[in-house]
Amino acid sequence: MSPSLVAAEWEAAAAPADEWGLCRTPVETEEMASAAYRADDPDRCFHCREALMDAVRLMADAEGATVLPGITLDDVGDHRPGQQAVAGRGARFPLLDAGFTRAEVREQSRLMGLRTWDKPAGPCPASRVPCGSPVSVSVLSTVERAEAGLHRPGFDEIRVRHYDDTARIGVPGHRLSEVVAAVSASGYRYVTPDPADL
Repeated sequence: MSPSLVAAEWEAAAAPADEWGLCRTPVETEEMASAAYRADDPDRCFHCREALMDAVRLMADAEGATVLPGITLDDVGDHRPGQQAVAGRGARFPLLDAGFTRAEVREQSRLMGLRTWDKPAGPCPASRVPCGSPVSVSVLSTVERAEAGLHRPGFDEIRVRHYDDTARIGVPGHRLSEVVAAVSASGYRYVTPDPADL
């Protein structure tokens, strides 16, 4: 397991894996051991994915398996250092190779009756920390608690941006009072709407 993985994401993967009879094995990663990751440099995702692949490849090699991340056409073109780390360590990208977009993956998943077809994206909590601000287990836990508090009142896709004791949030304006209460309960002193995320 990893402090960069929100617990709800692990839990969300458990039900379908159990339904399909798939083996699930938690992997311990060491990204927090990387000073560059903790410093939150522009290539933070590279350091995280490097640590993940180092751990996962041991399992994959033992099973004669290949790591297959869910990269699609929508993930090409942006600054994605994590993809470089994964590709450089032997992963393959079948969805990308087949020319799938995220929307097409969702549609095919819906047609197959998969329960996750409309599951909102769950980016890493470290992506909520401004580049250059230190990343720690405490910071990631605070962001996770704040966003989990928002999921309970029914916000599917929200972002809590971490600025020390201030949380900037992207949410619909008509539900702002609910959001402020939920995020404040996670430990932030100030909560402000983030227009860029609305």
